[in-house]
Amino acid sequence: KSLVRSTVVGFGDGIGKLAGSVGSTLAVLSMDTDYIEKRNVSSLETEPQSMAGGVKSGAKDLVAGVYDGVTGVVQKPIEGFQHQGVGGLVKGLGSGFVGLAFKPMTGLSDFFSKSAIGMRNSASPTQPQPNQQTKKDDYTPTTKRNYR
Repeated sequence: KSLVRSTVVGFGDGIGKLAGSVGSTLAVLSMDTDYIEKRNVSSLETEPQSMAGGVKSGAKDLVAGVYDGVTGVVQKPIEGFQHQGVGGLVKGLGSGFVGLAFKPMTGLSDFFSKSAIGMRNSASPTQPQPNQQTKKDDYTPTTKRNYR
């Protein structure tokens, strides 16, 4: 029984970390600093402690990624036009379509990551992992990163 448990914990941990890294990379490729910051804050919520909790949390991130990608196609050009005129409109169109491609993929990656972490934590005898920040209350942004 402990071999199966250890295998599930190891598999869930590996898949969770891999999918989380892929999601972080895709978020950066979206070139939307507000989206990246929102995702960073969201990722600091308490880890799911069960497979069902992981699927639920991951599904929320998936829906948010699709929503942000679709709405960005309209919002980004409007924001660009308001701040920079026609040049901002063109830049916003580009940013919106890049986000349409990458934000849903980021959401899908987050879905797999949180589901795997939930699976790991449901099989793990010790929860949460030591030396891991698990509460969003511990997050204090010190600098705003520029991903351009």
